[in-house]
Amino acid sequence: MLQIVRDKTHLTNKNANLFCKALTKEGERQGVEINTIIVDSQEDTYNIDFNKPTIVIDPFEFIPMSCFNNADLDTTATVCFDIIKGLSPSNVVLIGRGNVGKPLMDMIVNKSNHTLSIANSHTEEWYLDELIQNADIIINTSTNEIIHKWYIDGKTIIDINNNFKFMVSHGKRPNKLYNMSDIGKLTVQQIISRAKEG
Repeated sequence: MLQIVRDKTHLTNKNANLFCKALTKEGERQGVEINTIIVDSQEDTYNIDFNKPTIVIDPFEFIPMSCFNNADLDTTATVCFDIIKGLSPSNVVLIGRGNVGKPLMDMIVNKSNHTLSIANSHTEEWYLDELIQNADIIINTSTNEIIHKWYIDGKTIIDINNNFKFMVSHGKRPNKLYNMSDIGKLTVQQIISRAKEG
């Protein structure tokens, strides 16, 4: 069983609702029961059994990540890493150091032979441009606007926020483009599989 915990005040969030719908559909496909729990206050969380596989969809400040069996822990980072881990050693540029970027950074450094460069919102535009020019693989975990002059033809792009979609629709030709529709689908499958394992 997978528990989905949601905050009553965030139930109109379109992306969260789509994610929950995808989890429910994949759960049905894999035979995993989904139990959605909607809470209104911290007191509502006291009766939840957090030993069961759980995913907290909304930004709960009063549920520390270490306190529950998080079926979603580093899942998107793992999916991104799975895409590149079998490729020959390459120059990788990772843009973003948030919830996906940090664990992904660790996986690339410790579990692959890729050479990693990391950029964030404070990286100078000229330097980021240089990193992109020399990269074989570009992984974007940032929500910041992508610079449309970047040369991405022939490169492998993993884009969890669909920022490169515009560039591709306007004639840029990466070797491979994995965007949120691919990453999201694989993330949902892996969350449900983890829940199945308990």
